Amino acid sequence: MINLENAALQHFVQNLIRTSEELREGIGFGRIIEAATGCKVIPITSSTQDKKLLEKLKEAFNLVVNTCNAEGGVRPKSGRVNEVGSTLEAYVKEAINLQEGLICTEPKTLTGAIQRAGYPNLEVIDEYGRSTYLEIKSFDKQKATSSNFRTFYYEPRTKTSKVTKDARHLLIAFPHLGGKGPRWKLAGWLVVDMSNIKVRLKAEFQSSNRWMYRKENILDASHFHRGRRS
Repeated sequence: MINLENAALQHFVQNLIRTSEELREGIGFGRIIEAATGCKVIPITSSTQDKKLLEKLKEAFNLVVNTCNAEGGVRPKSGRVNEVGSTLEAYVKEAINLQEGLICTEPKTLTGAIQRAGYPNLEVIDEYGRSTYLEIKSFDKQKATSSNFRTFYYEPRTKTSKVTKDARHLLIAFPHLGGKGPRWKLAGWLVVDMSNIKVRLKAEFQSSNRWMYRKENILDASHFHRGRRS
């Protein structure tokens, strides 16, 4: 746990507030990645290599939609609609690996470890040996323009960063048709060039159940909590 003197803590918090306010209007995601990892986010261009890459990815994403819908829709193990995107990762990986010249796998950290959590979800190596990182998302088609939900977040890391090289960064989103499940049919797909998006910083301090409900913090409790370990 960080142990800062009062003056140092005040300075840190004030800087955090000021930075959060300055970045409220958004800053390029590519700049954030480069500052955090030292790796550049390469924009997609009209080059022959990028056109071929996108064409093959398009075939893969069409296959994902057709396969999932033929099965009656995407069915997350948890049964929750917010897990549709993570469930689609396996479909995307398999479909891309069926495309000639493309290899799709989980990106490794700087230590060579494979880590499920964190950005990005997948890495594609094309026939030219170039890397493209993929982030897989899904959203309700009827709420495509909503600003009420956090669509994407990136938490900078050092040793556990999965961005380890200059690469293209694409977000692949599969809109679904809504409903209560347990299966959700897909309405199609779209590809976002992450080099073009802006992100905002929201400074917040958070706690967990483990920290919040420690015995020494509780003033009183009903029978439900008495005798439980903190």
